[in-house]
Amino acid sequence: MTPELAPDPSGEWPAITSDLEVKLARIVTWSLTALFACVVLWEIGAPLVAGHYASSASMGIIAENMRRWGIVAPVWSYTADPPDPSLYYCHHPFGIFWTTTIVQAIFGRSDLTCRLAPAILSVATVPLVSALGRALYRPLAGAVMAAFFVASPIALSFAQFNALEVPLMAWSTLLLWGWVRSKSTGKRRHVVAMVLGATFAMHADWPAFVLVALVLGVDLIGLVLGRL
Repeated sequence: MTPELAPDPSGEWPAITSDLEVKLARIVTWSLTALFACVVLWEIGAPLVAGHYASSASMGIIAENMRRWGIVAPVWSYTADPPDPSLYYCHHPFGIFWTTTIVQAIFGRSDLTCRLAPAILSVATVPLVSALGRALYRPLAGAVMAAFFVASPIALSFAQFNALEVPLMAWSTLLLWGWVRSKSTGKRRHVVAMVLGATFAMHADWPAFVLVALVLGVDLIGLVLGRL
């Protein structure tokens, strides 16, 4: 272990991070991000298969319906006429459907369209996880967190899966990073990151509402205790 990274005699890591630790953490994080991107983008334009992944094709159909009929609610199947509201799929927030519609409007109708949004968010989650670990503890912790995320089989297997979990994890991590950083710096840009993360996470899936409620609850308790 190099002197710059060695803990002090008490067994605790130094409170002030060294330049070497910062550089090593940055190298590890971006190397892992590049490696993860190679895995995520592998055969991203291939035909969609059956089974669980077939739901990604439904995202493409929903995007086409939104563009064709000018609606904001998702409809799973093609219709000859403007779809009736009774056909709207309301089991989940509409964010992932809107994202797919935007991607399709830019890149056109293809299998790539159904995979691109989750692929981008999956790759972005690696540096976000690292940044969160760094904000919570230190750069080395962030690099380790990024390594665990990249090595997890489910993160690799479902990185192209255009559904709920991928955007939920990405935007929730942004929310938590902005929240932690806003506590330590008080800067407006971190508050903006927190609000953006919370907004997009809640438009991805219902668990985000629980996370946002917990974050706001902790803030409320801190505010009350601080005034006692």
